[in-house]
Amino acid sequence: MTLAKAQRAYKFLTGEWLGDVPTNAEGKAALVALLMTIIVRQFFPSRPAWFVTAPIAGTGKTTVLTMVNVAANGTEAAACSWSSCREERRKAIFAHALAGASLVVWDNLERGAEVDCPEINRVLTTPLARGPCSRAEPDPEG
Repeated sequence: MTLAKAQRAYKFLTGEWLGDVPTNAEGKAALVALLMTIIVRQFFPSRPAWFVTAPIAGTGKTTVLTMVNVAANGTEAAACSWSSCREERRKAIFAHALAGASLVVWDNLERGAEVDCPEINRVLTTPLARGPCSRAEPDPEG
């Protein structure tokens, strides 16, 4: 890969593929970084969290995240509504992990909501496999 090829690829991703996405250059750069993160995340024991926000509803946040996941994995992103119940979030995280989801879109958070969830923090920062069928034993591949 040469610098010129990388620049052409980036120009395609931000200009053509994300051309109709209503965001600025920084937003498109972040979406390209999210795409690359999904592709390489299997090589790292912890995972980053990404927040995709917009000042108004209906701007295409879920659509662009679906585009990103289809490009990375060939499937639509796993999606679920944010629950105020910690146990419901824990069950959803475990179900998505069992299904092998590499991107989960938590949708419909209230404006200004604080995302401080021990289960999400744990799954992002530790290679441990946890859930109702396991005893928090180290993941042999993580």
